[in-house]
Amino acid sequence: MDGAFRDRRSAGRVLTAILQRYVRRDDVAVVARARGGVPIAYEVARALHAPLDVLPEEGLVFPKVAGRTVILVDDGMASAAPMGAAVAAVREHDAEQIVVAVPVAAAEASAALRLLADHVVCALTPTPFGAVGAWYEHYAPVGEDEIRRLLGRAVPAARDLATA
Repeated sequence: MDGAFRDRRSAGRVLTAILQRYVRRDDVAVVARARGGVPIAYEVARALHAPLDVLPEEGLVFPKVAGRTVILVDDGMASAAPMGAAVAAVREHDAEQIVVAVPVAAAEASAALRLLADHVVCALTPTPFGAVGAWYEHYAPVGEDEIRRLLGRAVPAARDLATA
């Protein structure tokens, strides 16, 4: 089933249908785990009317997630380790609840994350899995310009809301 999603943004729109219980909740923040997750997280945040942020690289300001339901988004999970580290980092910053949301994941990765996160949302868990990019018709790298553009169009980030 190669090319299940046209691109990352269309995959994000698929996730929004599954995440409807989080629409217009004041306690929700959408956080992209990595640059590939930003276009997906943008679509999720836009549909949920929630702030959008990105997990920072080492030494940068961490989003204000204390007391919030954080929806951690990426473009897929071939293994649980990267998202597991993201869940641990968000938990260390006192998130109330952590929801992992990805369009596609290896079944083993999804199962492992269910032990770490409060809820895991995954549109597809194909077997065999292969690589994340195989499930997209268009899987180009996400550049800094696109990230800035999407973050600029989103609801203010959780780190901005905390200081407003």
